[in-house]
Amino acid sequence: MSAVRAEEHHVHPLKATFQAGQQRLADNRSVTALADPTISWSAKLVVVPTMSFWVLAFGDAMALLQATGGTSPHDALVRQHASEDAEHWRWFLEDLDSLAAQGIGAASMRDAMLRQWGPTTAAVRECAWTLQQLLRTHHDPVVRLAVLEACEDGFAAFMDSMRPVIRGAGKYVELKYFGALHDQAEAGHAMHKLADPFLDVDWTRRDVSEVQAAVEQMYDRLDRMHTCYAESIEAAVAAELAP
Repeated sequence: MSAVRAEEHHVHPLKATFQAGQQRLADNRSVTALADPTISWSAKLVVVPTMSFWVLAFGDAMALLQATGGTSPHDALVRQHASEDAEHWRWFLEDLDSLAAQGIGAASMRDAMLRQWGPTTAAVRECAWTLQQLLRTHHDPVVRLAVLEACEDGFAAFMDSMRPVIRGAGKYVELKYFGALHDQAEAGHAMHKLADPFLDVDWTRRDVSEVQAAVEQMYDRLDRMHTCYAESIEAAVAAELAP
């Protein structure tokens, strides 16, 4: 390995892992479903109640990060990131109410509980539990930061596909989690202003393969969750076509 390549590997050995994860999310069939002009916006918005367990569990994960960790600069970055995302689930609940008033969502409490705990959303719960497991297992802030970066990629991939749906439905101003309010908040987050949050990491003090494995596991669960979103859309389409 040349000196230049060795230096690049030392600076950011996770780059290829992130790129592979981002590509996997871009190739997920939920992207195709959300972009399909033949599918109604109401069928596409079924993903909103489908993702409820993940959004609220992500809020729990942010609370965990705010309450734990050390005093290093990377610990501070993780806590700042958690603080910025900690209350976004409240906007999500408001959007659930707004959409429910328009007939999108569970028809009863029983239906709502079955949607969250039934077999069709098993991948959503698994993604949430994996995030908790990784954050509780790894106390190194660099690992936690890497896992959060994967989650950010998951959100970005989803919203890049979902945003045109929200705009097309004329709900970009009305909805908060899925609309302009959340976009504006995300744009102001410290994480997005950093060219590379891992630039000053001393990788010689870490097991890089272990960090890569954690990130790859998070991407895998995010990809499966997004596939669940596609399946929820397909089920809604089938219901619309049913006699």
